[in-house]
Amino acid sequence: AELQLAQEDFQRRLEELQTSLRREAEHARQSTEHAMLHMRRLHEAETSSQQLALLQRRQERMQRLEHDFAEERRAREAHRSGMELEMMQQRKDLEDFKASLFSVDQQVEAMRGTLEE
Repeated sequence: AELQLAQEDFQRRLEELQTSLRREAEHARQSTEHAMLHMRRLHEAETSSQQLALLQRRQERMQRLEHDFAEERRAREAHRSGMELEMMQQRKDLEDFKASLFSVDQQVEAMRGTLEE
């Protein structure tokens, strides 16, 4: 009878210990899952911030390129405009030269006419 009581007490303690170990194992599993979820969220946040930084750098580069392109375009348009003005001036000078040459030719012809008389 005493042996039976000792065995029942041992069995009860063994079951309590097994229950306690199952609770500990479940608690460890839940803690691990929680830690993994936390790490996953940290990783996602870090990845997201890196992607945002990359997009921002890309956008800033595009803005710089667009600005540089606009500056280059303005400079080329100003140069072209200056060249057009210079070409117009050269045409005007050429027309003036032709008119002057024509006038000199007329004067020479008039002088020849006068000399022949």
